[in-house]
Amino acid sequence: MPSAIELKKLESLAMGEKEFKMRECFYRLFKIADGDKTIVFIPALSKVFYVDSKVATALPDFVSTNQPAPKKEMIILPNYLFTNATLLLTNRCNLRCVYCFGDFGGPISRIISMPIQTAYAAIDFILNNAQQLPGRRVRVVMFGGEPTLAWETLVKTTIYLRQKASDVNIQSAATITTNGCFSKERAIWLAKYMDNILLSIDGPKDLHNAHRNGSFARVFDTAKTIYTVAPQKLSFRITVSAFSVDRLPEIAMFLGSNFPGRRQGYEPIFAMGRIGYNQCSMPPAPELFFKKFLEAAKIAKQFKSTTRISVLKLEKREDLTFCGASGNNFMVTYDDRVLACHRMAEIEGVGSLFRYGRFNPHTNTFEFDDAKYQFLKRLTINDIPECRNCFAQHSCRGDCPATKAMLYPADFWKKPSYRCEAIREFTKIALRHILEHSKEGLVL
Repeated sequence: MPSAIELKKLESLAMGEKEFKMRECFYRLFKIADGDKTIVFIPALSKVFYVDSKVATALPDFVSTNQPAPKKEMIILPNYLFTNATLLLTNRCNLRCVYCFGDFGGPISRIISMPIQTAYAAIDFILNNAQQLPGRRVRVVMFGGEPTLAWETLVKTTIYLRQKASDVNIQSAATITTNGCFSKERAIWLAKYMDNILLSIDGPKDLHNAHRNGSFARVFDTAKTIYTVAPQKLSFRITVSAFSVDRLPEIAMFLGSNFPGRRQGYEPIFAMGRIGYNQCSMPPAPELFFKKFLEAAKIAKQFKSTTRISVLKLEKREDLTFCGASGNNFMVTYDDRVLACHRMAEIEGVGSLFRYGRFNPHTNTFEFDDAKYQFLKRLTINDIPECRNCFAQHSCRGDCPATKAMLYPADFWKKPSYRCEAIREFTKIALRHILEHSKEGLVL
């Protein structure tokens, strides 16, 4: 057993002499076997390094530093004091993608677009909240269905946001998630007036068309138009199926060569909505998906592009929640419901657990179900026993609660991810990647 002095030297090695001078803050240290070496990982300090087995055995389970870790976690706001809003402007869609989580684009009994009163009220609500908080900024995400199919509402809402925010000296951001199937004129307008445009594109022509209703030519032209007008505003969402997973490096090459410097976000198909009809609508094997993602990251790096994935968030330090569904999301639907997760807009049963309010057009106010809201705020890794001693806890934070709700409706908040072992192995490989290639190419 090493002496106290030896342990201090080892701790000092782990943190650096400067941080070790005062013993104030303690952080968990994980030791991960990796061949004849050990990866030492301190998530709260974003430190990772290799040691030999002798040093690893001697290292303690906690290390100390003289100052708290930098705060980069998701800020937990007071109840209902939202400053960001996602507006699901319509349930209409001009595509019928094979994996759509909401089954949009199919036969809908009633096409609904958000009343302008609802959109304006949501903006007034978050602006009023922002005036009570430091930072004084708001953000609105235009979503759907396909939000550009409610074009008049989208334009009026954006103009209203800018004007009202300026009136009260609040910074505003407007962003959109879109399928890119609209005119060049609309693409230019979005490039000028949106702060970020997240465009869904699943790779080269054959892959994209197999997934997204033969829309490649239109989407690629839209991407080129936006990239020409405002390249810094463009980013990509790539949905990965069992059909496309082997070709992730090729997708990264295609996007990187055509749109260098732009972020590429990769996510597997989720187990909800319109899935399971063929290989294009089936989720990929988790192990293969993570392997191919890291191969894609190396290629994207060559084009100064970065890659991201939702379960690799190693620098979110003390965040115990997977996403804003845990009490931070304020998402308003086309029919005036308030959601914590947009994927639950068209899901019955467990979907109701993620709906915690409504807009009342008669009083022009938002009304909340506090019992549901408080339940959502408890969706953290604290209730998942398997997460407590897992070195990947700061990476996946229990994984997507909506997906788990579909798989384990009775007690999903207590369940680890369905791909837990794959995430652990992926996190280990990602840490090795960082040690060997640095963080370049990855969004952490």
